[in-house]
Amino acid sequence: LDQAGAVASSILSRTTLPETLKQFKGRLLTERLILMGHSFGGATCLAAAQEIQNVKCCVAWDPWMFPMPQPALQISRTDIDTLLIINEKFTWSENDAAIQNFIENFRNTQNCFGKARMLGSGHMDQSDLASIIPSKIIQILRPNSSIPTNHHRVLQANIDLVAAHLTASLPMYSFDSKWTMAELSTLNRQISPLVTNESIKDEETEEFFDPIIKLETFMNYK
Repeated sequence: LDQAGAVASSILSRTTLPETLKQFKGRLLTERLILMGHSFGGATCLAAAQEIQNVKCCVAWDPWMFPMPQPALQISRTDIDTLLIINEKFTWSENDAAIQNFIENFRNTQNCFGKARMLGSGHMDQSDLASIIPSKIIQILRPNSSIPTNHHRVLQANIDLVAAHLTASLPMYSFDSKWTMAELSTLNRQISPLVTNESIKDEETEEFFDPIIKLETFMNYK
């Protein structure tokens, strides 16, 4: 991973490129990398960002910290704008302690850092799996899984939150963010596709649903 930027630059500087790579020539800005990952991939992103100097921003969904060797999570860089999104069921003492220890390293920095709790969803709901596989099949395969009534709302809430974080981290680019992180924090730190403290009504289904995301840690967002 620490060679990813150099490899990408090397490939894209070639005179002759494979057809699939031509569209990227001159369009990849490897000096400001964004790492994102889910579960063990989330923890891997947090660890890899410590080794790759041109990583500017990191987003981790349900980072599974416990299996990672402790040296991999030793913090040498706190200049990375970081967002953790964790569902309400993804919690046990060892992992919670590792996440909290990770957060504490960023307390006295000037970089953006956020931790959000995803309400009403389970570990696999943080990916697009639940929106692709029918709910009945998921219930058979994983009878104890949490299945939101509207998977696309969960995904959209994730997208909206990440867009707000990336906009704060990299304001020179457009991420089509509906709100700023500061706005989300001010409005009771709760968002669904609408910022609200009340249950809201789905215009299509006429059903009411609760806010999906609650911001628990909020540092240095403007």
